[in-house]
Amino acid sequence: MSGDPNILRAARLLLSISQEELARLSGVSTPSIKRIEGGDRRVLLSNVDALKRVLEERGIVFLGATETMGPGFRVSLSLADGWESGVPKN
Repeated sequence: MSGDPNILRAARLLLSISQEELARLSGVSTPSIKRIEGGDRRVLLSNVDALKRVLEERGIVFLGATETMGPGFRVSLSLADGWESGVPKN
């Protein structure tokens, strides 16, 4: 996952998961998630990995930067199922 806290926050919001819910699912404290999303670089890699794992289990696919594009994410087909019709599957 990128070191950009905006990517983590965007993925979490796309899944409609609150910081508190992500904390419960990942075992990472809510204050730690707030610090990570706030851009604090003094975070444990194990916490970032735990958050990434929870988001990936729910259909987020993190993408690294390329020569022409920055880091980001996309969603799995199962998560996106129904988006064209405006009725996403949850």
